Parts: sequence; C-alpha cells; structure tokens
Amino acid sequence: MGAQERKEGAVRRAGVRQKQASWHQTFCVLGYLTQNVELIMQAVGVAEDNIFRKRKEDDESFERRMKEKKKRMKMDQRKHHQRSCLHQEQSHVQPQDTSPGPMSQSPAATADHSS
Repeated sequence: MGAQERKEGAVRRAGVRQKQASWHQTFCVLGYLTQNVELIMQAVGVAEDNIFRKRKEDDESFERRMKEKKKRMKMDQRKHHQRSCLHQEQSHVQPQDTSPGPMSQSPAATADHSS
C-alpha cells in the first residue's frame, strides 16, 4: 500500500472492515476462509473507490480554482494596462482651462479701476 493510501486512511478503514468481517465469520454458520477474504476484499474495494472518488473531486476542484485564478489575473493585467495607457494618454494631452475664472476684463479695463 502506498504512502498516499495510508495517508488517506485506507489502512484504518481496512482494519475496521477486517474486524467487521471477522465478526461476521464468528456468527456465520458457514464461515469459510474464502467468504472472509471476499468480504475483506469487497471492503477494501469500497474504501479504494471512496479514496479515488475524493481524489478526483479534489483534482477537479483544484483545476477549476486554477482556471478561475488565471482568468482573474488576466482581467487584472488588462485593467492595469488600460489604466497605464489612460495615464500616458492624459499626460500627453495639454489640459485646457475651461473654468470661467474671475470676470473676464481686458487689461485696460482693470487699469482704469485701479487708479
């Protein structure tokens, strides 16, 4: 049994299944060895199926999260690129003074009032 299966509790599950099979054999009138082995193998098969199913779900979930992360990173790069282009464009354009400011008067009219 590999390290991954031990890590995922297959050894513990197999031990529990073996105890259940032993109990079944003790109380069964015809407790042949082949029946006991068959029960243990079925239990191990169920445990392995559960392990592989969970592993597949975890892998699919991981792949989905990586795709979403990659998509978010692309969107962030595009936003950053658009902002930098907009900033460069604004720095090249001369600002126009469209504010009305104080009353527009000619310099001659201002000189008349200050005397």
